[in-house]
Formats: sequence, C-alpha cells, structure tokens
Amino acid sequence: MLSQDSVNREQLNDEKYNAYCAGLYEGEGTVGFCMSWRRWRKNGKVYEYHTPEIKFSIEMCDIYPLELFQDHMDTGTISKRNRRNPNHKNIYVYRVYGYKNIKEVMEKIYDWLSPRRQVQYDESIKLYLEAREERGFNND
Repeated sequence: MLSQDSVNREQLNDEKYNAYCAGLYEGEGTVGFCMSWRRWRKNGKVYEYHTPEIKFSIEMCDIYPLELFQDHMDTGTISKRNRRNPNHKNIYVYRVYGYKNIKEVMEKIYDWLSPRRQVQYDESIKLYLEAREERGFNND
C-alpha cells in the first residue's frame, strides 16, 4: 500500500486518477494474450494442455507510481525483480491477473488511451475469448 507521505486520494478525483493511470500504462505498460502450457502428474499419469491467458503489467524502476495505480484500481500485485547488472536499478512490476480484473482496470482507463493502445487491448481480448471458446471454456 501507499507510504505515509503519499498523496491523499481525495486530492485527485477519479477522472484525474483514470487519466494519470492511463498515462502510466501508455508509457510503461502492456496487455497481451498468450497460451500457457500446463503440465501436472496425478496418480502416476501426466496431464498436459494449453490454456489461454490474458496478461496486464506495468514495469518501472520507481515503485511509487505503481502503488498509486494499485491503490486506485483496487486490484493487482506489485513484485520486485532484482537487477542482473549491479549498475542497473531494480525493476518493480505491477500485474493484474484474470480476465474480469483486467477488464475492470481497462474500463477505467480505456477512453484515455491512444488508438494504438485501444487496438492492442481489443485484439488481445478478442484472441483470448476466441481461444477460450475454441476450448469449450465459459466466457463469463
């Protein structure tokens, strides 16, 4: 959560927060569709399948903007990816998992995004829903 010296949430209305979050996502974020490989064993038998996933993330060296984003969206997790090179800074990654959660986030910022980012999101959702339908999943 936000540190004690953070901006009081009431200082910005929801529309300004949405615009701020859209700008943050526009510059540092991504949303995309992928097929994840699942494999497990049960009673000595190996099960394998591909499952469709939609992913949303923002990566930055500064955690504070990600905390603001997380606080406003009321979902997602922030993790730290340690630097590989001692001359580089650590990276903080904000992630949202699950179609419903990502949809809620994008509904708040969609109108503030550039047409390119809107198309990226729309295409990712379309591919995700098509892949779920092909595999017989319920698209709630």
